[in-house]
Amino acid sequence: MGVLTLFLALTSCKKETKISTNAASTDNTSKLKTNTLPAPTYVDLALVARKPGENFDTYHATFHGSSIYLIGPLVYDQAKYPNLVNGVPGFGQSMYGDNYATVDYQNTGPDGNVFGGTQGTMSVTDLSAYHKDLESYFKAVDTQALSGNGPIPLIYDYVKQSYPTSSGGILFFTGKVIRVTTGTHIAFADINYPLPAATPYTIPSTFINVPDPNNSSIHYFLQGDKGTISNGHIAYLNGTVYTNGPAIAVSGSYTQVTVGAGDFHSIGTIIRQDNTTFRFDQVDNTN
Repeated sequence: MGVLTLFLALTSCKKETKISTNAASTDNTSKLKTNTLPAPTYVDLALVARKPGENFDTYHATFHGSSIYLIGPLVYDQAKYPNLVNGVPGFGQSMYGDNYATVDYQNTGPDGNVFGGTQGTMSVTDLSAYHKDLESYFKAVDTQALSGNGPIPLIYDYVKQSYPTSSGGILFFTGKVIRVTTGTHIAFADINYPLPAATPYTIPSTFINVPDPNNSSIHYFLQGDKGTISNGHIAYLNGTVYTNGPAIAVSGSYTQVTVGAGDFHSIGTIIRQDNTTFRFDQVDNTN
């Protein structure tokens, strides 16, 4: 396995907001109209204390009202993004939610881990309106008792028989994982958070070995060329010896984790001979 880039610095977390505006052209009355779009933001992830027996790091943040966890370590393309700037795409191992939040899908691509999920909401009664009406009733009772004037207030003239209740439901959220200059240097960002400028470089060709998650004796030998994975074949493992098998269908991409080193981050989909598929997302060292 190659070197995984992991950021564990525990510093104070803060949230960055950038302002994005689009100014429309003037209309016939020569009045300038300005449309202000919501600025893409990010939320710093905090490092969670390891539980007994854990050998990995877990990060957490509340993102769009949902409690989301990221399992590290975080990997990113050092050759493409050699400097620490906001927005560098990051790739974690897995994600999950709690407190009625779930991460329904997680994909990897040029924007890093892009994810979507759902947040369950409970029905809530408008208790503030109820308390306000009760307060009005008690004040009317006190006023009448002190003055002795007017009819005695009746509670049903102030307090309603029922109050509206918002129905429970499901809220949907999307986001992506990025590197940032604040906090632990890992964050959840709005899906439209801009990618920083990348440093151009030539990705060398490489050989990629992907084990089948359902059968440890079957591996897939893939060929990567200029960042693309488009062909490969089955390799049957007998002890420490590989025997080449038939070609398989594969699509994917890869990046070099560290310039000049043999570690590559590859992602893609393999179609087995029985037409079942599985996705792979790994860092492999070809040296």
